[in-house]
Amino acid sequence: MTRLFTPIQLRGVTARNRIMMSPMSQARADEQGVAQMWHAVHYGSRAVGGVGLLLMEDTAISEAGRLNQHSLGMYDDAHVAALRHIVEFCRGQGACVGAQLGHAGPKAWSKTEGQGPLRPVSPSGRLFAEGWVLPSVLTVEEIASVLDQWRAAARRAVAASYDFVEVHAGHGYLINAFLSPLTNARDDAYGRDRTRLLFESVAAVREVIPLEMPVFVRLSVEDLVPGGWTLADTQRLAGRLREAGVDALDLSWGGIGPTQGPLTLEERRNATRRVREAARLPVVAVGLVESAQGAEAILGEGTADIVAIGRLLLRNPYWALDAAEALAGDLPLAVTSPYGIGAR
Repeated sequence: MTRLFTPIQLRGVTARNRIMMSPMSQARADEQGVAQMWHAVHYGSRAVGGVGLLLMEDTAISEAGRLNQHSLGMYDDAHVAALRHIVEFCRGQGACVGAQLGHAGPKAWSKTEGQGPLRPVSPSGRLFAEGWVLPSVLTVEEIASVLDQWRAAARRAVAASYDFVEVHAGHGYLINAFLSPLTNARDDAYGRDRTRLLFESVAAVREVIPLEMPVFVRLSVEDLVPGGWTLADTQRLAGRLREAGVDALDLSWGGIGPTQGPLTLEERRNATRRVREAARLPVVAVGLVESAQGAEAILGEGTADIVAIGRLLLRNPYWALDAAEALAGDLPLAVTSPYGIGAR
């Protein structure tokens, strides 16, 4: 058995392999944030195709936190039924399904540079980029309301039958904006401890989900902008997140501003490995995989525990089945037809 196709257990959930479908915004929901047939086909085909963990795209905890007017929502009970239908189908094909919950903060309504129906919000009112709408500064009372939105969204994720949830704290979105010294100049408790909102958000989610349900956190390991959040900051944060009840870290880079410094593939691998060592938690490698053999090598060398596949799965929904054949042709197919013939 290859490492890539060795099951992994996270709390009460066991994934059939170490391949995770990376969350990729589709912007195909209706204007109320309700999932459509597109999502059923998009996610269902990757579940049929053998993915072990299927992390659905960014799903907003509040209307003000949507990336655009066609982002999925988890801020209204009306969102639950369509999502549950998709989740239950995908689980029936053997995938573990996760909801990536988040609040876009200063990057809300990104396709229209913040000019959506609701004004973007941020820790300190800093523009994401020239020409964008100036976000309003969250008060402490408004932050408390955001935490209530995290609780409500997590409850809906449970009602929609998700296996796990991910707190999005990267890419310049609201929690990342609180973490970064480039965007958080507050002089209150949320400025003196820039990690506070992240830990309170994780706690809010943990309060309302079952004990056996895993929580992932998506982090930008570095802002890749001078004076911003660094790898050393992520290393210090990682172990604390384990103690806070986080089960896995999903590692990405950048997003705090419209431009960022370059980072080689080898630099990303080294940084991922260093965060994993500091966290002593399972880590998801993002943007590091170009082939089945590359995915196997990342796991074998101890860089990560799970590999996230994005563009490769957009091009080929059955990438996981092809990877199984490429690595060990005698592996059983992840999906079989009712007649016992391998469905390829």
